[in-house]
Amino acid sequence: PEGTARRVKARLREILRAARRHQAFINLDMEQYAYQEVTLKVFREILEEEEFSDLSDFGIVLQAYLRDAEQILAGLMDWARREDKRFTVRLVKGAYWDYETIHAIQMHWPIPVFQKKGQSDAQFERMVLQLLENQERVRLAIGSHNIRSIAFTLAAAERMGCLPSGSRSRCSTVWATRSKRPWSSWAISCGFTPPLAR
Repeated sequence: PEGTARRVKARLREILRAARRHQAFINLDMEQYAYQEVTLKVFREILEEEEFSDLSDFGIVLQAYLRDAEQILAGLMDWARREDKRFTVRLVKGAYWDYETIHAIQMHWPIPVFQKKGQSDAQFERMVLQLLENQERVRLAIGSHNIRSIAFTLAAAERMGCLPSGSRSRCSTVWATRSKRPWSSWAISCGFTPPLAR
């Protein structure tokens, strides 16, 4: 992992410098469970470097179908408070359930993902609430095709004063990627108007 992390950070630094010049946002995605540890290591270590210590247009993707996703989020939030960091967590359910399940079975490893969709949904909602409650450090972004998850997030954000009608000082960002309905693609942040029709 050390050599991999070193090589990834070297490339990521160039991307982050370009993103800063062009005022672009970068998300560090975590596609496979096998790369979770190195991805988290790279994310933290980059933000601890002096050059990127104040970088706020940078985030990481967490997958709610992973059994340990809540613990990972708790660790990231503790680290953010301890190190005075601000970043975005893009919360998704996870797209590689079949792969993660089959690969773990083939390797005789514990299966890292929930085996029932309802468990993933429940954890997703708990994580939404945790992120909204800690928005002074960690901003929330969601990616979901599930209208219930989108509605839950919007209702929770509104209840906590995080939508445009709420307190501007407490707003976090809430994104929802398109579902099967064209009217249900939202991009919401302070002062931004939903819904966006395609």
